[in-house]
Amino acid sequence: MSAALLRARLWHAARRIGPVGWSGIAALMLAATVGIGGRLWLNASNRALIDEADQWKEQIARARRPDSAFNPIADPIGTVVAQLPPADQLPAFVEEVQAQAVHRGLQVDRTEYRVQKTLGGRALRYQLSMPAHGGYPQIRGWLEGLLHDFPSSALDDLSMLRAGDGSAQLDARVTLSFYSRGVN
Repeated sequence: MSAALLRARLWHAARRIGPVGWSGIAALMLAATVGIGGRLWLNASNRALIDEADQWKEQIARARRPDSAFNPIADPIGTVVAQLPPADQLPAFVEEVQAQAVHRGLQVDRTEYRVQKTLGGRALRYQLSMPAHGGYPQIRGWLEGLLHDFPSSALDDLSMLRAGDGSAQLDARVTLSFYSRGVN
C-alpha cells in the first residue's frame, strides 16, 4: 500500500468518526497516559517502601548477631530496681509526708504502714494509708508535692468526702506507696 493511499484512508476514517469519536479517542489517550504515569509513580513509591523494609530487616539481622554492639537489656527488672532509691530513704519519705501535710495546713491523724516484697522480691513497697482533713487545694498540692519530690512513690487510692454542712473542708482517705530497692 502506498503512502498516498494510506493517507487517503486515514483522512476518510477521520471524517467519518466526527467530533464525538475524536473526543472518545482523546479520552482513551488521556486515560492511558494517566494509567501509565500512575503506575510508574506507584512503582517508584513501592520501591522506596521495599528498600526501607529491607534496611529494617538488615538492622534487625545485625542486632540479633551475638557480636552485635546492640545490647538488649538482659535483666529488665534489675534495671528498674537499680533506679529505685535505697530502703533507708523510707524515713525521709514518711517525714516529708508529715511535713508537707503540716505545711499545707492539713491534719493527718494517724498512718497505717504495710510492707510488701515486689518485683520478684528484689524491691520493697511501703504502703501508707492515712486520713487527711483539709480543703481540696491543700490536699491536691500536698499530693502533687509528694509525687514530684519522690518519683518512686505512687498514689494508690484517694477518696474524698465533703461534710454534709456544705463546708469547704474534706475528709480524705489517702493511700500512698513508696518503692525502694530490697535489702540484700
